[in-house]
Amino acid sequence: MIRTQLLDLGSAWAAKRWIRRQGLACVVDDQGFVVIAWNAFRARRTMAIDRSEGNHTRALGLALGYPRCCCREAAKRGDGQLDQWAATYSRSRPSGFSRMLDPAGYADGKSMLSHIPCGPRCTRSLQMARLVVRARHQLRTSKVKKGKVLDGRVRCHPLSQ
Repeated sequence: MIRTQLLDLGSAWAAKRWIRRQGLACVVDDQGFVVIAWNAFRARRTMAIDRSEGNHTRALGLALGYPRCCCREAAKRGDGQLDQWAATYSRSRPSGFSRMLDPAGYADGKSMLSHIPCGPRCTRSLQMARLVVRARHQLRTSKVKKGKVLDGRVRCHPLSQ
């Protein structure tokens, strides 16, 4: 499950067409937010949670597949404080802090994870970060053919060098 935002609303139609060609489902709202999922029900449900009134931080995090412990901590702060929490967390560098869990760049979408870990030793977040590192390494070092299916679900489109 992925939630992102289009920089150009005019590209929504082309983006939706490309996503569907990959065998995935997507929903785009009027502000350009996109939810991409394995099926249309999950995409629509996640978008409905995101657009709902009130504090939906925990529910949205769970829908996006984030660890329960991290969703619980994020919900204590609420949507409006997540960027500030990420910045404070990153500056504090608690003991045992793993660089893979550093939320620096979270607000810009440039951190290793798309969620803020609940703590410096969150094993679920560390597992997710290791998967990202492994996938990046495989894409950079292999000669994957365009459209090859990885993990039985994800079609690989090699990164340009």
